[in-house]
Amino acid sequence: MDLTKENVLKLVSDRSKAEMVQRIEAAKSLLKEYGFIPVIARFLEEIIEDEKRRRPGPGDTSGGPVSGGSGGWYVPKDEDGTVWSRVKDHLRRSIGEAVESVDEMSNKVVQNLANPAVQNAKAKGLVVGRVQSGKTGNFTAVSAKAVDSGYRFIIVLAGMYDNLREQTQERLDKDLFAHIDENKVVALTDVLGDIAPYRSTKPTMQALANSFHSNSHGGKVVTAVVKKNLRRLEHLLELLQGLDSSGSLEHLPVLIIDDESDQASPNTKADKETRSAINDLIVRIAGTVRRGTYLAYTATPFANIFSDPNDEAALYPSDFIIPLPKPVGYSGSEEFFGVSGEFIDDDGQETADYGLVRSVASAEAQVLVPKSPKVRRESGSVYSPTMQPGLEESIRWFLLASAIRHYRGQHDQHSSMLIHAATWTDAHFTIRDLVLAFIGSVQEEAESNDYKKFEALYTRELAKISASSTGPMLCPQFTELLPYLNRIIALFDESSVVADNGESDFRIKYEENNPQVVIVVGGNTLSRGLTLEGLVVSFFLRASRMYDTLLQMGRWFGFRTGYLDLVRLWTTDELAKDFAFLAGVENELRARIVELAESGHTPASVGPEVRARAGNLQITSKSKMFFTKNIKIALGGTRRQTTMFPKNNKDFLIQNQQAARKLVREAAPSSTSSFTDPRSSSQLFEDVSAEAVICFLKEYRVYEKHELLQPSITVPWIEEHVTGNWNVVLRGSSRGRADFAFTAEALIPMGSRTIDKNDQEGYFDVRTLMSGADPLIDYIVKANARGESAEELNVNTAEAQMIIRKREGNKPLLILYPITRMSSEKTVLGEVVRRGMNAEADVIGMGLVLPSVGVSDAKYVGVVPVLGGAYDDDENDEYDYPERTSEDKESDYVPAPIN
Repeated sequence: MDLTKENVLKLVSDRSKAEMVQRIEAAKSLLKEYGFIPVIARFLEEIIEDEKRRRPGPGDTSGGPVSGGSGGWYVPKDEDGTVWSRVKDHLRRSIGEAVESVDEMSNKVVQNLANPAVQNAKAKGLVVGRVQSGKTGNFTAVSAKAVDSGYRFIIVLAGMYDNLREQTQERLDKDLFAHIDENKVVALTDVLGDIAPYRSTKPTMQALANSFHSNSHGGKVVTAVVKKNLRRLEHLLELLQGLDSSGSLEHLPVLIIDDESDQASPNTKADKETRSAINDLIVRIAGTVRRGTYLAYTATPFANIFSDPNDEAALYPSDFIIPLPKPVGYSGSEEFFGVSGEFIDDDGQETADYGLVRSVASAEAQVLVPKSPKVRRESGSVYSPTMQPGLEESIRWFLLASAIRHYRGQHDQHSSMLIHAATWTDAHFTIRDLVLAFIGSVQEEAESNDYKKFEALYTRELAKISASSTGPMLCPQFTELLPYLNRIIALFDESSVVADNGESDFRIKYEENNPQVVIVVGGNTLSRGLTLEGLVVSFFLRASRMYDTLLQMGRWFGFRTGYLDLVRLWTTDELAKDFAFLAGVENELRARIVELAESGHTPASVGPEVRARAGNLQITSKSKMFFTKNIKIALGGTRRQTTMFPKNNKDFLIQNQQAARKLVREAAPSSTSSFTDPRSSSQLFEDVSAEAVICFLKEYRVYEKHELLQPSITVPWIEEHVTGNWNVVLRGSSRGRADFAFTAEALIPMGSRTIDKNDQEGYFDVRTLMSGADPLIDYIVKANARGESAEELNVNTAEAQMIIRKREGNKPLLILYPITRMSSEKTVLGEVVRRGMNAEADVIGMGLVLPSVGVSDAKYVGVVPVLGGAYDDDENDEYDYPERTSEDKESDYVPAPIN
């Protein structure tokens, strides 16, 4: 073969960029070793540079880094007659102008797919959505545009459970397949049946293969919505192998969409040489495809980005990762729980309080959460829970909320409640019986016109609706609501409370023209992908030790147009705190993915990192983290604050007061200048010596849950990476009624903080110290003290604040917040929403604004591609959780012969 660029590229066109570059570099070394030196070596270098220019980074709208063709191949088509134009018109009728956002984001995904017109073009990518955020809508649009562009086989791997596959099939039938010309669709599955053995589909596929081989297929499109079940995947693999053996597969561009791709798809075998069964089948399916794209979708991508980046056959998204933006009207973990104090929002402020979460006491949870069947067998105990106040209140509110929705004219929509207390199926049936008995007692109350409990609950919740950030909506007086409430109560019978699991004879199924008011009790089958239509109330007690499992169980996330004010979640305080932490993890990971893409990195060169948490939560199961390493990335350019302080440790608080006073005594004479700002009641010391600040950090006690603020981490990092002096601000409160005396001259009005009304932990959590502009408070104090305008400093985004700090010299900032030990409770319409703080001494909070220097000792977890950097390889001691086998009770679907 002639040694030309075209021939060399043909040899490597089906390789990922990482492997292609690696192989050519190896070839260069061999050529030099054997003396073919300068001409061929330079020639190969030109090929490498050509490939780098030809493959732009992920998120680049000019196209993605795919093998065999750059993203520039795709030109969006909106003209009449395309599949997408028909799908778009259909979606517009249900989601309105939001379809424009779906259009825009799906373009970015399609631009990264492999070019279906290029022989051997292949790509692997990942789209990161949010739990219940409309990922199906995105891959519906992507599939429509892929068909318009020449893809002829659309495969959707739709979860592990029958009901999820059926729901996905039903949606795609309605939203996508119905808009492809009927005589062009060759369906291998339908709502009632999954993919059949190849012997059943072979006649149809052979006829189709002949047409594709001769290019006389007339635009036919093969579709399959397949469960991630061993038997079904074997059928799919056998079909693809049959097409390949006939020579037809190379003429058939294939798009594989792996929905909920972090479940079952990743390799869970610890030994790299062995694959778990479902992973092995999906890898073989993707590997059999001659040209096309493996496109993973998930809201919890941890297992995806932790798969082996250096194994060409693995499902690691080596070519691109695209995070979908938060859709308008979407409520996720941040809206429900806020963001944990160890993270700071871009605006430095707390998330709006939607007031949607209600606390379940730990004593109630102990009654309702069962022990495992094994523990019960060994102890001889029986799971026989009794109705608890929180569960009773949640059911009553569901009945009220459903009545309000009917009053608002939403009687033609489904209304659902979720009860998720355990994974074990026997417990689901027990809880169902408990709920049915309670509904019976409620119906007896209604028959005797006893509505006292309903009216009291309605009055309390109505007050909270008026005070919440969701905004007031149409809510009648209780007497006006009563007829609607009675109708809702009368609707209930045994079929209205469903235990949904693999052992149940009756599963939840929503019919378009048959609106239901239903309570669903379940576990695993309700934890992934499945949408509970019109979910208004959730009662959730199921703890998990893994980020991804816990987030996926948040079925209450999503769109609640017209009734967000009625949505409620009953859960424990500990679970609420875990979700608040995960809100920060999600935000941070998405920002990191965007940062890597904008800097031109592909996942094949640098993998995104995930913040690890000490304590009860791990990122994902140990079996999915075999290839991860503990990575060190930058503390630089970050803002940290102490928000947690011990309740019963006066010495802790007094020591921090003493450390703060010592710092101010040393800062006053060593500072080049100081400024006092009457507006913010704050004082600035400029150019305080680094030695004085480091001495303070060593003496200031940080509560154990603030892992990244421990002096064992901050002090060595600062000593190594931060040079020069510091600015120190004593941050006062303009509403403070008492002063804290740092020195006789530095009297600073103390702020006050409230805490969660249900907080039973051994520490106070004030949630946040730093207000929006505090990362620039040193410059604001100085400007105000001089009588200068501080208007340009009134910026609330972290990016804008960091630009200003860099412009002003990148100086580090330490902020001390004096907080009064006593504070008043916060009430709304007479009801306590946050408790006052009652500490044993006044509290000194601390904020650090660290300069951007690019390296640190903060612990994050990620994988290291062969072209990536060298990171520390610390041992991970995570727990392991085995995969569960998926169910399969569906019939086989046999396609009709092709005429």
